Amino acid sequence: MLQSNRLYMMKDRTLDFIKQISGKSGDSYNIRETGKFLSDLINELKIKYEIKE
Repeated sequence: MLQSNRLYMMKDRTLDFIKQISGKSGDSYNIRETGKFLSDLINELKIKYEIKE
């Protein structure tokens, strides 16, 4: 998700966040599931507040 939106600098911050909340390393499964959750959340906010890209 971060790469497709060109947010490369958020990678380390995101991995630190995943480690902090899950207590686990940033393996690909945790990263993918966190990305799906955040993407769904952002899309719902866009719909609710009628935000256009």
